[in-house]
Amino acid sequence: MVDTSKATRAFFRTNKQTCNDWFCRIRFNMINVSMRSGNYETTVRHSFEYLSYFASHNYQPNQDFELVVICLTRALVKLEAWQSLEGLHKYLSQTFKKLNFEWIKSSIEEAKGSLEMAADSYKRGFRKSYSTTLTTNVAKYECDRVFDCYFRLHDWESFMDWHSEYKSIYEKIDSESLRQQFEMSKYELNYVK
Repeated sequence: MVDTSKATRAFFRTNKQTCNDWFCRIRFNMINVSMRSGNYETTVRHSFEYLSYFASHNYQPNQDFELVVICLTRALVKLEAWQSLEGLHKYLSQTFKKLNFEWIKSSIEEAKGSLEMAADSYKRGFRKSYSTTLTTNVAKYECDRVFDCYFRLHDWESFMDWHSEYKSIYEKIDSESLRQQFEMSKYELNYVK
């Protein structure tokens, strides 16, 4: 590896905070791109960097924070890294005490391959989050994971039952923006039937 010049090293040392802030701003987009392209290892790396930066600067969790945690959880599920999910759950619960990360426990079951247990756990979490204060990102994640678990199990009867329940909840939503976030599933129902 080629050594960098003295001027280059001085520039980055002097502007370290600016560079870190810039990386934090673009890191969210890097997480989304890596997740959508199936590069889950990169998603995990950038998500942990984002969470570390977030925690070290005592920022208040916001919607981007929640989406990063969801992407990280999905990536770890795809990698079947259930031990890492247990560690993530413990870390987040200790670092951000005011937030509820119980939904990650459902993802641990999914990462272990216990799809039936995961689907039931996701459904309970969705019903609970929907009936209380609804965090739409987590509720949407839980709902999508139920569909995916049943799809991977080829349990079409449970899939259709869940779709009926989801549809009845969806039709009760008053807010148009909330309805758009809870748009119906990505699965073609005629194919499932």
